Amino acid sequence: MTKKRRKPLFERLKKGLEEGIAHTQCEFSLRTNEVPEAPPSATDSFRQGWKEAQCGNTLPIDRLWQGLDVER
Repeated sequence: MTKKRRKPLFERLKKGLEEGIAHTQCEFSLRTNEVPEAPPSATDSFRQGWKEAQCGNTLPIDRLWQGLDVER
């Protein structure tokens, strides 16, 4: 996960934790739900995958489907 994507995730987790604590202390407040950012474009996704492949950040083919329920 990139630093750019990690910070918003951390901020959402922190906010959720704070709201959870307030909820347990019966301190209710109205809140708005933020719409998550749009997923990366296909081009950006491909570039990231290509960079990971060039750096050797890959999985062996026999592990790609490990843990998934697949009908045979």
